[in-house]
Amino acid sequence: MAKDIRIRVTIDNTKNTARITIRGDLTGATGKKLLETYTKYSTNKQLHLELNFDEKCYINSGGIAYLIDIATSAKKANQKIKVTGLSDHFEKIFQMVGLTRCMELGE
Repeated sequence: MAKDIRIRVTIDNTKNTARITIRGDLTGATGKKLLETYTKYSTNKQLHLELNFDEKCYINSGGIAYLIDIATSAKKANQKIKVTGLSDHFEKIFQMVGLTRCMELGE
């Protein structure tokens, strides 16, 4: 059974950025909540995103699919996405599946 995902959003108006903090497992079962959060906070097309993951976060292929959906929508809206907090393992996964072409990995 998938763990629930907890999401917290903070807005930094000086940097024009919505920071979405993700705790728990990002899977096909929980990814809808992240997509809904992204959709809610991306109505301002100029707002950039920072996805901050807990280093213990587990992401499966269903969760990756939701991230690809978000990346596609953000690209259409000319939004930048920065991803922080990933473990080394998931940084490699992001590189392997090509997410680093549309999302910046950061600290």
